Amino acid sequence: MHKSRGFTLVELLVVIAIIALLIGLLLPALAKARESAKATKDSSQINQVHKAMLIYANGDKDNELPIPGKIWPEWYQNGGTTYVGRFGQERGNVNNAHNLYAVGVAQEFYKPEILISPVEVSDIVKRDEDYDYDKYRPTAETYWDNTFTADINGSQSGHSDDAEAWGGERPEDECNVSYAHLAIHSNDIGANGSSGQENRRRTRFWVNYARTGVPVLGTRGVQSGLTTGTRYEKSPTLRMLGPEAQWNGNLCFADNHMESVDNFFAANYMCETEGGNLPDNIFNCEFECSDDDKWMQADAWLIMAFRAKDAGSSFGTGSTSRYDRLDP
Repeated sequence: MHKSRGFTLVELLVVIAIIALLIGLLLPALAKARESAKATKDSSQINQVHKAMLIYANGDKDNELPIPGKIWPEWYQNGGTTYVGRFGQERGNVNNAHNLYAVGVAQEFYKPEILISPVEVSDIVKRDEDYDYDKYRPTAETYWDNTFTADINGSQSGHSDDAEAWGGERPEDECNVSYAHLAIHSNDIGANGSSGQENRRRTRFWVNYARTGVPVLGTRGVQSGLTTGTRYEKSPTLRMLGPEAQWNGNLCFADNHMESVDNFFAANYMCETEGGNLPDNIFNCEFECSDDDKWMQADAWLIMAFRAKDAGSSFGTGSTSRYDRLDP
């Protein structure tokens, strides 16, 4: 009779080496598949948020996506009586990212978790775990939870001059949103209610009948759309999708189609005074045609706005938007 025997030490080591080799070959592929799955989920979430906003627009008399200043306007007053729900004029100074996203949560078009990207890299971006849905009380003139924050650099500074737009005790070093949005500054109304510049960016693309061409939601980008220098190279947004040496993003366009892009020039802008149809940096408000107000142009401009343009105000891109803190 032959006696059975186990593996020799050499045979066992060979088996272990083969297994280690296979694991070494499979791990990069698994990591790549995991990254791809996260990118797909990120794209889906952005698309779902925009779909929810389109549903909101279907019930809006102007077919516009949510605009905080029109949801909470300056209501008509006469003889000391305020007629809530009648003849409201847009309250432009509340059109910031905090209130824009808080509106959708308050009216339950989407949940707070969908606003946090699966490829998020910032440690201050956190889901709002205790959103106060009871704050939505239109007859009491409260329309969203004012503690909801979209301040991506976490400083929560710069609001002392506008308590109404700020509206509450927002936590420091916390941001409840991952995504940038189309600039939705209010129309510039002149003295005595006279018409000023129209926000053509908003009237053309922040509606439910917009054509393709301009992104309205997407992965946030580098400050002012810079493509070189320290602000680009050390921006954490480069680590969110794709290789770290190059920014990559998921963009939802006005017609609700999604695109995965690897540069900031995902749109074009027709401006005869600037030389015709030109590549448009989606993170920079760079075009000014004729005598129009630059901030009201119809070029693409995705931001995380902490302050909005109001009647007669003027400012640069740095004073309206927040950007990620740079990597060390």
